[in-house]
Amino acid sequence: MREQLSLDCGIPADNILVGCGADELIDLLLRIVLEPGDFIVNTPPTFGMYAFDCAINAGRVIDIPRGEAPGFKINVRGIQEAVREYKPKVLFLTSPNNPDGSIIDPEDIDELLKLPVLVILDEAYIEFCNSQESRMPDVLRHDNLVVLRTFSKRAGLAGIRIGYGAVPLWLMNYCWRVKQPYNVSVLAEEAACAALESKEYLQVKFI
Repeated sequence: MREQLSLDCGIPADNILVGCGADELIDLLLRIVLEPGDFIVNTPPTFGMYAFDCAINAGRVIDIPRGEAPGFKINVRGIQEAVREYKPKVLFLTSPNNPDGSIIDPEDIDELLKLPVLVILDEAYIEFCNSQESRMPDVLRHDNLVVLRTFSKRAGLAGIRIGYGAVPLWLMNYCWRVKQPYNVSVLAEEAACAALESKEYLQVKFI
C-alpha cells in the first residue's frame, strides 16, 4: 500500500506512514513529541481531535482563534507570538479547515514553517478543493512538516478506518518504534489499494 501511495503522492514510500485513520496518526505523533506539560498550538474552530489527543498525552493547548466569517483566516502573527512565548512542540494547521472549509494561504504556511515547531498540516478534505495543491512533497524539504491525509473522505471509507501521512525520515524512525504492528486490517488495506487503482472512483466532481 505504501508503494501505491508513493506513486499517488509523488514522494518515497519511506516517508509514508499508514494508520487506522488520520486520527491514530495524530495521537501517535503526539505520543512521540510531547512530554507532560508541553504545549501545542491550535487554531479553533477546527477539528476537535487535536485538543483531545493533546489532553490524553498530558499536553496543554494554546488556542489562537481564527478570524471571523467569511474568511476564517488563521492569525499568523498570533501563532508566531505564541511560539516565541510558550515554545510549543506542535502547531496544528487544517486546510481545508473542518468545519468551515476555509483555505490557508500557501504563503502563510511557508511563513509558519520557518518557526521552531513541528507543523502538522491536516489535508483530510483537500480532494474537495480545486484551488489548493497538496503540500505532501514539501515534507522532503522541511524537517518540521508532517502532512496528513485520509481515505475517509476521498474514498468514502470512513468506517473502515485508514489514513496516511507524509513524515520526514528523522521522525519516521521514531514512528516505527511506537506504532502498533497490527493496527491496519487486511480489509482496510485491500479497500484502500482498490480505491487507488480506480482513478474514476476517486475522481471528485465539482458542481
